Amino acid sequence: GVDSQQARGQAQEDPVRESEQARRYHQEALNRARAIGDAPNEAAALGNLGLVDRSLGHSEAAIHFFVQARAVAGSAGD
Repeated sequence: GVDSQQARGQAQEDPVRESEQARRYHQEALNRARAIGDAPNEAAALGNLGLVDRSLGHSEAAIHFFVQARAVAGSAGD
């Protein structure tokens, strides 16, 4: 029935909503790490943003974040 279709629709939307929340969280972590010059946490946040994009199927964006994370981690000596 209609209720089961609505429930399925909501269940399918939840992972996207969770990914959007995760993106906001990791973006804020990235902003804070950059603000205080915390390269290890900047690299971690960039990597996490890459994971969010990869989970959403945004491969090019994910690669962009992973490349940035590696560069930051390399410059920090990690």
